[in-house]
Amino acid sequence: MAEQEEIKQENLSLKIDTLTLHSDKERLLRDVWKVADEKEQIQAKKEGLLEDIGVLDKEFEKRLDFINALDKLKAILYKLLSIIPVVREFARLVEEKRDIRAASPYGYTPLGKLLREYRTSLPQYDRLVTFPEIASWQTSKGEVVPVYEDYNGRGTEYQLAGFWNVQTKQAIKVSEISEEIIPENRICTLEQAEVYVKAVENFMEDIKSAESARNNHPVYQTHDVDYERSR
Repeated sequence: MAEQEEIKQENLSLKIDTLTLHSDKERLLRDVWKVADEKEQIQAKKEGLLEDIGVLDKEFEKRLDFINALDKLKAILYKLLSIIPVVREFARLVEEKRDIRAASPYGYTPLGKLLREYRTSLPQYDRLVTFPEIASWQTSKGEVVPVYEDYNGRGTEYQLAGFWNVQTKQAIKVSEISEEIIPENRICTLEQAEVYVKAVENFMEDIKSAESARNNHPVYQTHDVDYERSR
C-alpha cells in the first residue's frame, strides 16, 4: 500500500510539473510574440522615418541648388553695383545734352567701356547708337532713350543726335523733349541693381532660416534613438 501511495504522489507531482511547464511555455511564447510585435512596429516606424528623411533630403538638395543659383545672381548684381557711378555719369551727360568723350590717350574710359558693351545700333544706321539697357527717360512722348552718333566709328566720341521712343520705335528731336530729360524722369535700369541686391540678400536670409529650422526637425532627432532601439 505504501508503494502505491508513493507512486500516486509521484504521478501527481509529474502532472503538476507538466502543467507548470506548459504555463511557463505559454508565458514565454506570449513574451516572444510581444517582443516580435514591438520589433515589427519599431521597424515600420523606422522605415517611415527613413522615407520622411529621404523626402526632406531631396527638398534640401533642391534648395541648395537654388541657393547656389542665387549666389551666382548676387555676384552678377554686385558687379552691376560697381558700375552704378558710371551709369550716373552717363545719365548726367544726357540730361546736360552734352557730347561724350569715351577715351583718353591711355585708352577707353570706364564710361567708354560701358558704352561699348551696351551699345545698340539703329536699323540701317550703323553709327547711330542707343543704350537702352543703361538708362531711359519717361516723357510726354513716352519712354525714350538718347540717340548718339558714333562720330569717328571707333566708339571714342559720341554726339547727341536725338531721342528714340522705346515703344513706337520713332525718332524724336532733342528740342521737342529737352526740358523733360531731367533726373526726376530718369529710369536707370542698371542703377536698380542696388535694389535687386537687397532683395536677393533678404530672400537668401529667409531661405537659410528655413534650412536651419529643417535641420532641427524632430524627425532627424528621433531617428537615431529609434534606430538604436531596433538593433
